[in-house]
Amino acid sequence: MREYNEELLGAPEATGDGGTEVDYGQPPYSLLDAALDDGSLRVWCFGMGLEPLHLAVCVLTVAVFEAHTFDTVFAEAVKENDEGHVISQRPDGAVRGLPFTEAGIADLQAKRHLLSSPLAGLLQLAQQHQEMLLAPPGCAPT
Repeated sequence: MREYNEELLGAPEATGDGGTEVDYGQPPYSLLDAALDDGSLRVWCFGMGLEPLHLAVCVLTVAVFEAHTFDTVFAEAVKENDEGHVISQRPDGAVRGLPFTEAGIADLQAKRHLLSSPLAGLLQLAQQHQEMLLAPPGCAPT
């Protein structure tokens, strides 16, 4: 939740004693909690990966948002943050989620040099398991 707030909404880092205070009862945290509760946000953990250049361990997670939930939570999304530019699908510059379609995944894979190796691997796993990821809550894929 903090990463979404920092990366997509431009909030300052909320880490350690020097970070900003986090109030999980306020948006966007409360909106994300509500979305988890109502099933319009679903999250899976695919394991852990090692970033070889930084020797950092990454928790490989996938979050699937219903479109209306994403648009509500990230209505005030920023185009760039302290770490760079936010990838946007919209030519008008508005930040929107990239579609989890074959074309959207292929576009990200074509830009693999911009992705860390754990993220590239997670993207392949997500594509491999997209039927499960996109199944409505409570429904097992056939």
